[in-house]
Amino acid sequence: MSDLKHVLQNVMDTEFMLGGELSNSTIKKLDTFRARKYRAFLILFVTILCVVILGASLIGCYIKDLKFMLVVIGGMGGSIWGAVAMMRSVCTEWSQAEFLMILLEGADEAQVKALISKLIKRL
Repeated sequence: MSDLKHVLQNVMDTEFMLGGELSNSTIKKLDTFRARKYRAFLILFVTILCVVILGASLIGCYIKDLKFMLVVIGGMGGSIWGAVAMMRSVCTEWSQAEFLMILLEGADEAQVKALISKLIKRL
């Protein structure tokens, strides 16, 4: 289950229990979710940048053996590939939350409930 689906289910459950206004609580929780995903994106980006810089400096300064150099490059490639895949999923959920916040700005409560229930079924 995606994190966005979990947030939306939490909003729907909380709204039914408290009887509060759904759109304001949804926007607040989506904004918190989006900020958390943005921080995760930045952390992954900085991690990739550090791996590339440290790997390049290690290869350029200290490694003279070709076989060991290829092992280091292969390890860097695998690490970077995994981090980029994680960045992609984080960016997808981040942009979905942003789009959902835009849709919910001018919607009334019935539209918000219908949209959230459809998204929960599809996610």
